Amino acid sequence: MPEILGLIIGTIITLMIFSYLLGDNGLYRWALALLVGSAVGYATGIAVDFVWQQWITPALSNTDPAANLTYTVPLLLGSLLLLKGFPPARFLGKISVLGNIPLGYLVGVGAGVAISGALTGSLIPQVLATGQGIRLDAGILELLQGGVVLVGTLSVLLLFAGRPKSQPLGRETLSISQRSIRQLGGFFLVVGLGAAFAGAITSALTAMVIRLSQINDLAHWLMSSVGR
Repeated sequence: MPEILGLIIGTIITLMIFSYLLGDNGLYRWALALLVGSAVGYATGIAVDFVWQQWITPALSNTDPAANLTYTVPLLLGSLLLLKGFPPARFLGKISVLGNIPLGYLVGVGAGVAISGALTGSLIPQVLATGQGIRLDAGILELLQGGVVLVGTLSVLLLFAGRPKSQPLGRETLSISQRSIRQLGGFFLVVGLGAAFAGAITSALTAMVIRLSQINDLAHWLMSSVGR
């Protein structure tokens, strides 16, 4: 019975979202608000539970001052960050500038992690994979594939090369070779974006087919229940 109830609720919400095909309406906005609200509520619950279980409870039960310092500093920084949510007219809003300390720390750490992740997880493996197929001991097909990858990568990188500041946008004086390289880079870029868009569409269609299949199962269950 719980599975049937969940299927019914999911079907109703799906039909409410599909009602957007008829135009923007209250049912669609209500379903969208329900989706966003449930996601925010779930994330808030997880965050509160994590802070209480992993920080506040161990800090209250621990008697070691050195160990309590590792719990006090994050809690203090988190409390300062909460000051950013108060209006400037109130007292806590006036001292909200203190929230820039943990905010700067978060931005700095996030930027460092993002840059290192992009280098070690994307850029360096991309460079290695680009030149990996250019080998004379490999077969003709693999050598040709590696050449295509190398040409495509270099042409796309040259596509985003900076233009001279003295030339206005769209009026650059380009030679035939530069124009050809940019056209080739644009071709590879369009192919890559098209493949990514096709993957996104495929995932969305797969989710829609699964949801329609669940609606079909619910319709069969309702018909069999009425027939009894």
